[in-house]
Amino acid sequence: MSGPAEHFWPPHPILAWAEAPDYKQVMIDHETLGPCCNCGSQEHVHNIVMLPRLAPVPGKGWGCAVCGLAMDGAVAVLCDRCVGDEPSAVCVGYPSAGQRMPIAELPETVFDHNHAIRH
Repeated sequence: MSGPAEHFWPPHPILAWAEAPDYKQVMIDHETLGPCCNCGSQEHVHNIVMLPRLAPVPGKGWGCAVCGLAMDGAVAVLCDRCVGDEPSAVCVGYPSAGQRMPIAELPETVFDHNHAIRH
């Protein structure tokens, strides 16, 4: 990648929050996110997906300051080719650590925003 490039994300059900026409993503160097959680590619890994499940390592996932969620949500990173697919794995710890585990091994516990609080 020659430098940061700005573009709109393609619409996808998992990425519904990104479908607003004014939402833009700044491209991230693939080396900072590690391998794709679907195909394992190291190339063009620019997409971060917040999943509604508990992360394998508490405190190293996504959270919400508005509704008080700890940083305990599972995260997957996807390459541009896999961005329309469901991830088959999740990050164990921070994405850049490169450790992944199958999504099927996550506990079924739902991790989501408190929708009673306006975001």
